[in-house]
Amino acid sequence: QRESTNPGQSEEEMPKFETEKASVDVQEKSESFEIDEQKSEDEKIKIQIEAQLQEEGEMIKMDGQREEEERRQKEQEMIEIEAQRKEEERQQKEQEKIRIEEQRKEAERKQKEQEKIR
Repeated sequence: QRESTNPGQSEEEMPKFETEKASVDVQEKSESFEIDEQKSEDEKIKIQIEAQLQEEGEMIKMDGQREEEERRQKEQEMIEIEAQRKEEERQQKEQEKIRIEEQRKEAERKQKEQEKIR
């Protein structure tokens, strides 16, 4: 009869213990592998999320720049429209002054003619 490495265990119990121990080892390695695999998957997801957030951040930044450009453009258009309106007003006033001056001269001319006739 073989000597038992664990006193008090028979030869039949020994393989059962070793089988259970081997089974536990396999299960632990399997769980460890699953944990590593999950960590790897989690890391991939984290990288994807970070890339997506960076992309969204750049898109938001680009939207902000586009909105700022549009705001500046509208502001510039408003300035140009106001300048155009003021120029038109100036020209109208100038035309009005010229018309009034011509009417005044015409009235003076008529008055002098009337005086000549008298």
